[in-house]
Amino acid sequence: MIFFFASVSATTHRIVTLGPAVTNQIMLAGKGQEIVGKTSYCDPKAGVPGKTVEVGSLLTLSVESIVALRPTIVFASGLTSPAIQSQLQKIGVRVVVVDDPKSFGHLCQNFATVCRELGATKRGDSILVKVKQDYLRLKSDLVGKKVKKSFVQLGGSPLYTVIKGSLGDELITMIGGVNLFDLTKSGEVSRESVILKNPEQIFISDMGFSTTDEIARWKQCTSLSAVKHNRIYVVDAYAIGSPTPVSFLATVRNIRRQIGFVSAQ
Repeated sequence: MIFFFASVSATTHRIVTLGPAVTNQIMLAGKGQEIVGKTSYCDPKAGVPGKTVEVGSLLTLSVESIVALRPTIVFASGLTSPAIQSQLQKIGVRVVVVDDPKSFGHLCQNFATVCRELGATKRGDSILVKVKQDYLRLKSDLVGKKVKKSFVQLGGSPLYTVIKGSLGDELITMIGGVNLFDLTKSGEVSRESVILKNPEQIFISDMGFSTTDEIARWKQCTSLSAVKHNRIYVVDAYAIGSPTPVSFLATVRNIRRQIGFVSAQ
C-alpha cells in the first residue's frame, strides 16, 4: 500500500523526530511547534509542545504510530534502525538522518542540515556565526593550561566512557582535560582499569543510575587523585548526549565553572 503525504509550504511542516539530540536541534531552529511526534527519550526540559505524540523509544519505534501522524519529514538519529528508515521511505515519507556528531564542527554541520531541511537557514546561519566565534574564544583559553587526566562515566554497570574522536572527547579537551582512555571503538571499561590510570578528575553522567551511589563508590578508592583533591563532579546526561552547538558551549562553560577553570589569557 502506498501512502501519499500532502505537500506543505516552505515554512510549515509536520515533523517526527526520532532522537533527543535532533529534537533539540529542531527546537533551536525555531521549529519546535511543528513537531508532531517524538521518542520517549526526548528531553522533557526541551519545551516540545505537549500535544506531541510519543512514537516509541530510541531503539523500539512504531512505524504505524509514525505514519498515523502524517509526517512531512522524519528526522532519524544514528540509532534509528535502517529497516525502520526503509519502511518509512517506501511509503513516501521523507527521512533525513542526523548522525551522532564526532566533533563541534560536525555538530554545527548537523544543525545547518536541520535548518536547511526546515527552511530556517537564515536563523541557523545567524546562530552558527556566533557560536563559532564563542568556540574560538573558549579554545583560546586553553593556551598555556596544564591538562588534567579526566574520566567521564556514562554508565554504572557496565562502566562506559567516551571514545576518542567523539564529541565527548572534544568536551574533555575544551574543559582543559585529556581523555583518560585511548579507546576508538567500544567505550566499555573496567573499574579496575580506571583506578590504575588514576584520573585527576571524574565526571559522572546522571542518567540511568544513582550518581550518589557512584560518588560513594569512587570515594572508597582513597588513592585516586580525583578523590584526594575532591574532583568528582556530576554532569547532566542530556547536556553530554543531546547537544546543540549552543548547548555544547554552555556545557563547557558550566563545567569550567564547576571545576574552577581559570583562563590562561
